[in-house]
Amino acid sequence: MIARAAHNQQRIRLIHQLRSFLAIGILLLLVACSGMPDRNAINTDTFPRGDAEEIFAYGFKNIADKYIKTISADRFVMAGLKRLSSLDASISVVQTSNQVQLQRARQPVATFPVPDPDDTAAWAYTAALVTAESRKYSSRLMAASEEDLYEIIFDGALLTLDKFSRYVGHDDADKDRAKRDGYGGIGILMRIRNKKIIITKIHDDSPARKAGLQTSDEILSIEGTVLSGLRASEIIPLLRGPVGSTVKLTINNFTTGIKDLEIERTHIIPKTVTASLRKGILHLKVKSFNHGTVNSIIKELKSAFGKDPDSAKGIILDLRGNPGGLLKQSVQMADIFLTQGNILDTRGRHIDSLQHYEAGGEDAARGLPVVVLIDGGSASASEIVAAALQDSERAVVMGTVSYGKGTVQTVIRLPNSGELILTWSRFITPSGYALHRLGVYPAICTSGISETTSPELLETLERQTNKRDTLSLWHRVTLDDLPGRTELREYCPPERHKGNKDLNLARLLIENSVLYYRALDMTTATVEVQP
Repeated sequence: MIARAAHNQQRIRLIHQLRSFLAIGILLLLVACSGMPDRNAINTDTFPRGDAEEIFAYGFKNIADKYIKTISADRFVMAGLKRLSSLDASISVVQTSNQVQLQRARQPVATFPVPDPDDTAAWAYTAALVTAESRKYSSRLMAASEEDLYEIIFDGALLTLDKFSRYVGHDDADKDRAKRDGYGGIGILMRIRNKKIIITKIHDDSPARKAGLQTSDEILSIEGTVLSGLRASEIIPLLRGPVGSTVKLTINNFTTGIKDLEIERTHIIPKTVTASLRKGILHLKVKSFNHGTVNSIIKELKSAFGKDPDSAKGIILDLRGNPGGLLKQSVQMADIFLTQGNILDTRGRHIDSLQHYEAGGEDAARGLPVVVLIDGGSASASEIVAAALQDSERAVVMGTVSYGKGTVQTVIRLPNSGELILTWSRFITPSGYALHRLGVYPAICTSGISETTSPELLETLERQTNKRDTLSLWHRVTLDDLPGRTELREYCPPERHKGNKDLNLARLLIENSVLYYRALDMTTATVEVQP
């Protein structure tokens, strides 16, 4: 009996072990299959491999040809392909001495010959093949759109370069182009309030203004589409269209009632400049640089001082928080205030990145005192303007050290209407220093000064005795000396200044001509105002 019982227990243990093995086997099979796409889906995969090859080829060639430093295609393309694992961690792409391997769960599933390191066309062909093949082994990659895959691969490639080079997909690129270059529209700003679309601003000389639209009007429908409940991203494309085309709107004006309008679209450039004139001092706030910025500045100067030039005292050019924009607009803005001299030099590897910009013509401000306000958010094009006016002793720069973005990016439009934003040169100030990771040092530093600063603070300029030739230090520090550049920035630590503190100090400086010209003389022996 004891022997039989032992035998039965052994049988029971074997049965339990067999069930466990079966369960584990089934689980492993399920895990292995969970990331695999349906085979029918593979047979009908519509991934446009030919289009992908064309897009990759155009992008990879521009990266290799135009990036500020020499970089081989194999390096950045492999970095891009390795990013496919961000969608599915079981997928990896590795390069051996003679193969590019597509792996799943670290096991090779497809191999491709390694192109020559600098053959961008061959690498584009390989990238398109690897991307298409990877979808056969991953349901997540199969579910991704081609635009998602382009973004992953280009982002991975550009991450090996610098933080300013990037890929922008076609939807976001369309928005960026509209901000830079303008768009076909009617010239309104709107806001959604309680699911109602309310006009909040109407541009001067716009079709909307000429059609009689007013702020607070509610837009009920566009081309018959009722707007209630729609998001702004769904409404804006309805308003925009080709220049010269018309758009039909139904408007509810709370005085005159509901009416239908048909408005012809025109070229609208987003406004980047706002102006206010008080006691002869013109405050020009510039939030970015697009194709309309310089014309707006010139228009505001004429409007403020054209009829009564004798009342003009000075100009405050407010570039605080301005992240930059179009290079040529920044050069033209500096040229508005200069009659001669160097504005900017750019230096890169590609022949077209080597540029020299010289001032010429008339000073549209007719020699009026100019104060340029900058802060830690003033970058790129803003820094070009501030440095050019400071180095030419045309303006007093006030605020904090600027952001320190001393590189220029070129915009490359791809066949899918996405864009590569690619760093291709550095800019050098008229006095010869590179701004990258350094920034512009203001003649009057307001870092750490409270909002309630008294007017007497400005008078400390007269008592300054410890004057440092700070800009000479700016010239001596090398581009590769990052610790040295960081240390110099702490002379006037970058801060974000959004209030009226700097603006009020700028007004005081313009109103006191003795102090203004004293500060102007200090542009090469920069002083700090102590809090």
